[in-house]
Amino acid sequence: MLVHLLLAQLDQPVGVGGSYAKNGQEVARTEQAAVDLQAFISLFFDTFAELKGRPLHLSGESYGGRYLPIFTAAVLDGNRGRKEPINLKSLIIGNG
Repeated sequence: MLVHLLLAQLDQPVGVGGSYAKNGQEVARTEQAAVDLQAFISLFFDTFAELKGRPLHLSGESYGGRYLPIFTAAVLDGNRGRKEPINLKSLIIGNG
């Protein structure tokens, strides 16, 4: 059975949209948000072990052309210390 996982509505960085931090943390730079996103993706696949190894595709449009490459690099950097690396398959940017 093929299962698609869509994490389309991650409010990031913390403090925008519906996201908030209990201890007043703020994120001022894309590179800081990338660290949080990488941590979230790692925790997600660690929590839902049955999804480990499934392909992950990061996609966005417009300003995503700025932050998605940085997020992708953070996921790849995070794979270095993982026993089971995140199976990042693609980066998709539309109208960047």
